[in-house]
Amino acid sequence: VQELIVDAMQQLSQPNISGVSLHQLVNEFREINEQGYHTLLFEGLFQNCSHYQELKQQPGLYGQLLDDQQSLPEGMFPIFLDADKTRLLAVPPAALSLVLSTARQDRAQIVTATDVWALPQSLKMGVPFRDRLRDGTEGPEMVVIPAGQFLMGSPASELERYDNERQHEVTIEQAFALGQYVVTFEEYDRYCRATGSEIPDDEDWGLGRRPVINVNWFDAMAYAEWLSEQTGQAYRLPSEAEWEYACRSGTTTPFSFGETISTAQANYDGDYTYGRGAKGEYRRKTLPVGSFPANPWGLHDMHGNVWEWTGSEYDENYQGAEQRLLNRDAPDVHRRAVRGGSWNVIPRWLRSAFRYSFTADDRFDRLGFRLARSL
Repeated sequence: VQELIVDAMQQLSQPNISGVSLHQLVNEFREINEQGYHTLLFEGLFQNCSHYQELKQQPGLYGQLLDDQQSLPEGMFPIFLDADKTRLLAVPPAALSLVLSTARQDRAQIVTATDVWALPQSLKMGVPFRDRLRDGTEGPEMVVIPAGQFLMGSPASELERYDNERQHEVTIEQAFALGQYVVTFEEYDRYCRATGSEIPDDEDWGLGRRPVINVNWFDAMAYAEWLSEQTGQAYRLPSEAEWEYACRSGTTTPFSFGETISTAQANYDGDYTYGRGAKGEYRRKTLPVGSFPANPWGLHDMHGNVWEWTGSEYDENYQGAEQRLLNRDAPDVHRRAVRGGSWNVIPRWLRSAFRYSFTADDRFDRLGFRLARSL
């Protein structure tokens, strides 16, 4: 099926495609996908922007879509905008979406076929989706994170900040998906059984939906590679910058929940406080994922429970390593950035900007990981 879709896409990208050929291709797509496609999707996939007027003359939603309206009518295809006002059109399952680049206020330009992303309807902001593995089982819950810009690090005025949190502007060039939760023992066990890898020690706290712990950076990378092979998608660890961007989820406060945090919002050492926060419970172990409220972008446990490996080398001075991803065979002499804090640390260490690191072969009862997925 994927080969048929690729072939049809290649035909669609031809600059001189006729209306007759176009509708033949639309029918091919409809045969491929039993869910059906909307004609709009394919009539927008011209590489040649001279077809703009042709599209304008089509009935229905074409004019609204191309004239940079803020949204479509209720019940139609939902749209969300990223920080650069690049448009993402959410469409029926398995259909292809359009990415429109707003060139001027009065018109939008159809970008080249290489910039057209394949997104199921579930790939919308705040709506979790799951890929299927070869055996038909479902992968981890993922949430779409839009492209955009943010201030990484903490302002000089932030309470109990550290010098390695120099604030600077970072651009996340492409949307990506991030795990709604950290990887669980239940999910990691499936990988271990399939590959013959050793199941990590759970410290007698329990398996199931608790975060997998006692995994090093190479373990996390191997799991991401295995899941990529199983699903045909590009799973990986997030960069340090992607992690903080998703953790902040548009906020600028020390925590995504606000100026302080409580043990009703996260799992940490509640014997200590931050700012005007109150003391709380110290549970002394991990808790099942999703035990606390999600942040504004629908991500759970970004503060506390377990430290999370990132795919970035730790650079104390923010020299750009925070936006780069290391290969699996990168030397283990380089420390890896970890984020989020854990069940046994003070709330100061749970702040969105807080940075820490471990060596790549470290395994601890407070260390796990969350997956990212390229779109």
